[in-house]
Amino acid sequence: MWRSCLAFLTLWLVLAFAGVARAAGPCHTNADVWGEEALANAASAYGLEWAPFGATEFGWMAYAPLIQQELHTQCGPGTPVFASQLAGFQQTHGLAPTGLFDAGTFQVLRGLWQERRPFVMARIRGECPDPPPINQLGYLVASEEHADRLTRLLRRDVLDAYRRMVAAARAEVPEIAADPELLQIFSGFRDPEADAARCAQQGNCDGLRCLAFLTLWLVLAFAGVARAAGPCHTNADVWGEEALANAASAYGLEWAPFGATEFGWMAYAPLIQQELHTQCGPGTPVFASQLAGFQQTHGLAPTGLFDAGTFQVLRGLWQERRPFVMARIRGECPDPPPINQLGYLVASEEHADRLTRLLRRDVLDAYRRMVAAARAEVPEIAADPELLQIFSGFRDPEADAARCAQQGNCDGLRRAVCSPHRTGAAVDLYVGQAPGRGVDSTAAASREYMARGATYRWLVANAGRFGFVPYVYEPWHWEYVRPWDPSFAP
Repeated sequence: MWRSCLAFLTLWLVLAFAGVARAAGPCHTNADVWGEEALANAASAYGLEWAPFGATEFGWMAYAPLIQQELHTQCGPGTPVFASQLAGFQQTHGLAPTGLFDAGTFQVLRGLWQERRPFVMARIRGECPDPPPINQLGYLVASEEHADRLTRLLRRDVLDAYRRMVAAARAEVPEIAADPELLQIFSGFRDPEADAARCAQQGNCDGLRCLAFLTLWLVLAFAGVARAAGPCHTNADVWGEEALANAASAYGLEWAPFGATEFGWMAYAPLIQQELHTQCGPGTPVFASQLAGFQQTHGLAPTGLFDAGTFQVLRGLWQERRPFVMARIRGECPDPPPINQLGYLVASEEHADRLTRLLRRDVLDAYRRMVAAARAEVPEIAADPELLQIFSGFRDPEADAARCAQQGNCDGLRRAVCSPHRTGAAVDLYVGQAPGRGVDSTAAASREYMARGATYRWLVANAGRFGFVPYVYEPWHWEYVRPWDPSFAP
């Protein structure tokens, strides 16, 4: 069986890529340099066993036209010119310029293709674009709809562009002109509610399409784990595999760091990067290297791989920097400050979602200096006066205890009988909110959305300059850790 398959493959290579060493024709002009790589690509184009979208595939000819287009060549995968162009692409994007097709090169290509899809970029930002108004939709005619699955509508400008494209294709390609079924549409606009109902009925809402989305997310977020273009990929030869593993777990790890199941750890990535003293993303070799150094320093196996045990050490360090937490560990509940140590916020500092009035005077001063710096340094914050407004500051302990008892979540993650807000040194800051979620939603997707924003990332990098430390589970919650400054007494 294997011998016949091998013979067939060999025959295929001879026929499909006839004369890799032939110099007759422009695709074989550099066979003396790239001939061996051309043969290897010819073999892998039909024989490579890999799983670019989760399921095992053999070969990569399904993707060859897109790859050739990206490489600016019409030469086939088994030609020296294709290998030469591929090597040039690899070098440009920080890969080893081997001229050999491999999974790492495909991930970089895939990332580029997906970056060109505005819908994909919106999903990465946590957005789900609204459907167009009905008056923006136009009807297809019968000859444009495929009988296998009728569709009716497209956005009017899209329908016009589709018609012009089909007319050009039929004018330029005899095969398309001869077959009216080619380029018919079998899916266009789909009503979101009907689509959701169908996916729930068919039970495939979390199937391959979600896996494909997760994969492309990884490609975009860590564009080219193997790309060495930039300082984050200088040690890919040592930490490349760990970088790929971290890229996968950053969105796919199933764990429960705070009790409820979560998937991935991107909500915590900014704090982790800050602790590791790197701006390199979780899917880069430098991140893996820095993580290994942290693990070794703290008595963990220096694998360079993110895991729950490493996170617990990180979390412990972050919590130790919160005086309120250390007091609670000692069994203490800090007293609220005297009323004369509290100062009033002005209206522009209070978030309309939930008004608050008071903070400790020295905390209020530090907050104002911090906000001024953020608005001076980050255009997004300067442009949006809502960002960094306070939606919870000092909370009277008796009122807080009554509210928590009424709402029944005294022992939850978000509020306890002894809350840090009683100190007048804790602030909940508006750092953005996911569509349809509250300003302090603890849903994993909501927290991840906040963590990706420029506001939160600036706070992670700079709030310490002003005396504030974070609470890892709540991107909006920050605590001032310096003792009361008597110079602020009235």
